[in-house]
Amino acid sequence: MRNILLSIFIVTVMQGAFAQRAQFPDVLDLRADPPSGRGIEQNVFSDMGAWHAYGLPLHAKDYGAFTGPLVMDMNGRWLSDAVSRLTVSIDGRTRELGASKAAIHYFPGMLEQDFDWKDLSIRQQLIFVSGEPLCCIPLSAIKAGVSWNCR
Repeated sequence: MRNILLSIFIVTVMQGAFAQRAQFPDVLDLRADPPSGRGIEQNVFSDMGAWHAYGLPLHAKDYGAFTGPLVMDMNGRWLSDAVSRLTVSIDGRTRELGASKAAIHYFPGMLEQDFDWKDLSIRQQLIFVSGEPLCCIPLSAIKAGVSWNCR
């Protein structure tokens, strides 16, 4: 019984936190072309004391990836334009993320990319649960033959 009450409490708090977070989309503009080399000329997202940060894609060709990571030392150093990139295949045919109805947002404490087609919706979120980021990809519509990869 105690575990059930704790679970209900956690779900309620999380829903309340997201409801508050959703009131502040894109307070900071974190979209930029994938950088290279050194420099911190763009806004980036970091949380939970991490020494690395990420951004949002500026162009449809980069959808499904979070820009970075940026290692935040004295000069800043970009390790990659995107450490992983989401690809979606249905029955062996790749779905272009840029062809979907896309919504790309920064919310306080989270980066989010939503992709909607008539038959499939994907929400990709990047949050920090410690000094390491966690990329969550829940599928809100699952059909036979749907697969995805993060590379």
